This record gives sequence, structure tokens and C-alpha cells, in this order.
Amino acid sequence: MARKCKSCPVIVRTGKSRCQQCLANHAAKMRELAANRRQIGICTTCGKFPAISNRSCCQSCRDKIVKSSDLARKRRLARGCCVSCSRPSLSQRCDKCLETKAVDSKKLRQSKSIDGKCLDCSKPVMAGRYCDGCKLKRSVKASVRRHALMESGLCIMCAESPVDSGSQRCSHCTVIVNESQYQKTATLKLVAFEMYGGPICKCCGEDHLSLLTIDHIDNNGAEHRLTAPESRRIYHWLKKHDYPDGFQVLCWSCNIGKYLNGGVCPHQQ
Repeated sequence: MARKCKSCPVIVRTGKSRCQQCLANHAAKMRELAANRRQIGICTTCGKFPAISNRSCCQSCRDKIVKSSDLARKRRLARGCCVSCSRPSLSQRCDKCLETKAVDSKKLRQSKSIDGKCLDCSKPVMAGRYCDGCKLKRSVKASVRRHALMESGLCIMCAESPVDSGSQRCSHCTVIVNESQYQKTATLKLVAFEMYGGPICKCCGEDHLSLLTIDHIDNNGAEHRLTAPESRRIYHWLKKHDYPDGFQVLCWSCNIGKYLNGGVCPHQQ
């Protein structure tokens, strides 16, 4: 049954209390009201109490919103619908809402990263992606999850397949991790070579990447590894210390020849 708009004499369709124009005007007024309340630091919902930290509403209104959202979520799940759009879905969210949520989350994280904010709580951070409090929370959560999976004999990555003997991962995840680490090391290696004159041996001119390595110019590699054990991962250490002086690119033959010949490569004699 058609009826008049709540704000003007226009006839509106069934199920609506306002016409399209009045709905748009009302939405604009509510946005303006919320912006004004947010500016002075009060709840944008009730306008009576101060808003809680990093939120636009007071604690009372937030509790009501959370309770209402939980009830709506449970009703939609009971009907076999997506919790976001109410479309029929076999999982909690339909494919379209999952895609939209992933895009929105990525944009939000990128925005926080650019602004120098923690990706979890939005507090300012001096370095890294998370503040100290969120780092600790994530570390504890990851540790609890890892120990629970280890006790149940499941892979700590996929949490589905049983682990290989003597490992914390299944065979499939082990291959993925190994390939990822190999690619990261190869990238660090190439960057280090570029920082020290390019991927070519300074002694004999060898330019095959798999035959090149980083050499300590002053022949103090053993001492360096004793005083700084983390330097055993030399490419990671160089990046962490901003590629200091005292290193050069040599091939393995020149590197070993220099070591065996008292600090001078046989090519130079």
C-alpha cells in the first residue's frame, strides 16, 4: 500500500518512509551532525558522552552496536546467508564480500603504513608496522597457536596436514618455505653485489652469479664471525648495517686462493 513521504507530500513505494530526495537530505544532515560531534570528541551516535579512544562512539553505544551486530550475524548464519550482505552462502561470507573485504583491508593497511601508524591499533609508530603493545600481543597469540598445533601434530603453517618426522611443517609447506628463503637470499645477494661494484669478481672478472661471493678485504672474516655471530648470514648482516666498507666481490676461486696464499690471490702475483 502506497503512502506519503514522512517529510514531504510525495508518494513513496512500499517499505519506505521517505522519498529518495528526502532520504538523501536526511543522510547528508546525519553525516554533518556526526562530523560535528566527532570534531568536539563526543559520541556520534547519542551525542551525550565522550567517545572512547580510537572510536567515534561512547562505550554504552558501542556495547549496543556490538550486541546488535552479533545478533544479526547469528540470525544470518542460522539462515545460511552471508553475514555481510545476507545473500545465500555456504561459508560466513560470499565470494563477492570476501573480495571486497580483502581490497578494503589492503587499502586500510597501506594508508596506515603511509601515515606511520600501527596496522592493528592505529597508534603512531617510529619504525616497523606495529607498536610495542601489538607486537607483544601478536607474538603471544602466534606462540599459543604454534604450540597448540605442535601438540596436535599438525603443520604450524597450514594447520591441516600432519608434520614430517623431525619437522614442524608438512612436506608441502616445507617446500614453500625453502623456495621463499632461497628467493629472499638470492635477492639480498644480488643487492649486496651491486653495492660493492656489481656482480663481477674484482680479481679475475668472473661474472657468473653462482660463482661469486662476498670477501673481507682485510682477511678478517674469522674474527668478524667470532665478534659478530650474526654475520654468518653475511648478506642479511650487510643489509642491516647499511653495507659498510671493508668488503668486496670475489669469485670462490679467488676467495679461497687469497685465503690459502696468505691474503693475496695467486692471480695478483
